[in-house]
Amino acid sequence: MNRLASFSIVALAMLFLASSAGAQPPAWDQAAVTAVGKQLAVDADAWRLALRRQPDSDVLGSGESFDFDGMLRQSETIRQMAEGLAAHLAAGDGMDKTKDMFKSMKEVVDDTAVDEARSFMDKPTLEAWNKLKGDVNKLAPYYGVKPSEP
Repeated sequence: MNRLASFSIVALAMLFLASSAGAQPPAWDQAAVTAVGKQLAVDADAWRLALRRQPDSDVLGSGESFDFDGMLRQSETIRQMAEGLAAHLAAGDGMDKTKDMFKSMKEVVDDTAVDEARSFMDKPTLEAWNKLKGDVNKLAPYYGVKPSEP
């Protein structure tokens, strides 16, 4: 029994070390990160507009009204943050100057995903949301941040 426990601990330690070794962020590529950052700003605005156009999105008494109102506010915040990040990246600001901006925006996106899971989004709005999340997940490795759940 002691051998089995020892073997299990060693195996888990080796697995952890192997997964940690492969977790190095990709080399910073200003052009690639800037391109994704610009697309993120476009997709953030597209999601904001799709959310505002969504039919039957604010049904009182359903419990979704509160979540939807929160998403509306968060959509504007995300749009502003994405545009700011894109502008800084386009101006040549690298990872050191934009990492905190990205991490703050990602946190808002992750918080919004909680409201999204409790709310109904029509197909165009959900597609726009998924594009936005995809852009954030493309940028995350460059900043050494774990991508969000898809």
